[in-house]
Amino acid sequence: MDVIIHSATSPNKHTKVVEVSGFNELLRRAKHIKHFIYPSIVGIDEIPLNYYKHKLEAEILLKNSTIPHTIVRATQFHHFIDELFLSRSVLKRYIVPGNIKCQSVDVNEFAII
Repeated sequence: MDVIIHSATSPNKHTKVVEVSGFNELLRRAKHIKHFIYPSIVGIDEIPLNYYKHKLEAEILLKNSTIPHTIVRATQFHHFIDELFLSRSVLKRYIVPGNIKCQSVDVNEFAII
């Protein structure tokens, strides 16, 4: 195997185990890989939620490894924004809390083919 595209993730449960501990173990075992591609998320260094902190920790692990790599950060996908804010209408109106700005991307524009 020459290239790994790492897409395993766990945004809701056991994020530290999956995103950091498990990822660190994978990197330890993948020293022979010629290139490692790590999909990530725009803004993880500014979002104070655990999942994003753990994604950032994983990026740092990869950067500190000897494996040649590419970290590809995308904005959130359209369907995630829909599920997060627009999943249910109330009185034929959507309620979006606060002054939230989103710039999402279509999953097909980010997919690695």
